[in-house]
Amino acid sequence: MKTDLSRCGYRVYPNDKPVEGYMIKYDKYIWAVKGCFQPDDYIIGMPRYNIATGEKIKTLADGMKIVRIKYPKLVTYFDDIGEYVPAVPTADAEVLDPFEITSRTEFTMYFKDVGITGSLLYKGEGNDIDLISFNPENYNKLVRLREMGITSPLSYVRYDEIEGMGKDDMLFLKRKRYLEGVYQETPYTFKIVQCVHFKPVLRSYQFEGIVNIDESLRPFSMPLIYKAGDYLLTSYRIRYSELKEGTRIFIKGRLYERENMMEINLDRAERITFQLIT
Repeated sequence: MKTDLSRCGYRVYPNDKPVEGYMIKYDKYIWAVKGCFQPDDYIIGMPRYNIATGEKIKTLADGMKIVRIKYPKLVTYFDDIGEYVPAVPTADAEVLDPFEITSRTEFTMYFKDVGITGSLLYKGEGNDIDLISFNPENYNKLVRLREMGITSPLSYVRYDEIEGMGKDDMLFLKRKRYLEGVYQETPYTFKIVQCVHFKPVLRSYQFEGIVNIDESLRPFSMPLIYKAGDYLLTSYRIRYSELKEGTRIFIKGRLYERENMMEINLDRAERITFQLIT
């Protein structure tokens, strides 16, 4: 029987604010909107691109370093997240909406209700295609395109992608994943976002240990959710998508206690090592 998440306050809700996959322009940076929880009058995000220098901020750690140095007053604690995070005033931000891009690539024509994000959104050019959708039916389309040979799996890992995770693990997962791949020699990523609500964080603890995925509850729509014993593993990053049941993971990070829920957020982990199911 599939785990019932209703006791945790779980509910799917519509996206009426900028969420994961959107971007904003604030001060001298393009910021990537992070997650689904967005407080009134603020947008939670992380610096992604320096407009003046053209430099891409490649890791969450690098983004947070910029925030602490240049925008320390933006850092705020939210019970819904359980961490101090950058919150940009909505009134001072220009929202870049992925669904307002009028130009479309050939690849986007395969899908329904799709937007274009990443560098194509904030620069109008790029070497890859980053897509977002709130429609989960697009996942089945991605699977069919791979089975038909129209797309192919990625076969390499960039150095800047190796953040808290081994290169071999990341490459293995990329080769198995439908949410990223290659279309006509162009790499793509595809985020499917279906926002959910959980009850606030009551307290958090240091965590270090091995967990085993018992159920892949939401393996392709974000936030991703996996049941691992007494814990729920969550993530908004494609690197942790499509994990199979039976996968064992060593995690060094934090454990967040919510009402009727013990959460390990994979995105905030210091180190993750996989014992993968082939």
